[in-house]
Amino acid sequence: MSKINEVQDFIVGYLKENGASYINELYEASGASKDTFYKALNNLIDDEIVTTYRDGKRRYVKLISSFPGYLKSLTAITIAVLFMMYVSTLNFDVLMINFGKPYPIKYPDTSFFYMILMFFLGLW
Repeated sequence: MSKINEVQDFIVGYLKENGASYINELYEASGASKDTFYKALNNLIDDEIVTTYRDGKRRYVKLISSFPGYLKSLTAITIAVLFMMYVSTLNFDVLMINFGKPYPIKYPDTSFFYMILMFFLGLW
């Protein structure tokens, strides 16, 4: 494992434990050279794992999300499938009004609509 990967792991672990941290504090705690630390930090920023922000004169680092995007998509699909299975056991039609006339929509159509909605909204 390269030194940069070790520093990246340290930064992520440190931020998980301590939350947002002042950049110099994080640099000193890492014990890495300045060049290695900033390469590791920039890699994490490029991979959208951490972000930096300023508060006055100080620059801070914080985790963006510890829940990977592919898991969010997988969760949305799982919820949609479970919802489709649940709704299909209810045996009822949903009535939609279309230009003043009732229009029956069966459960797979509404479940598919909710699945697409959850997928495009990304759940959260």
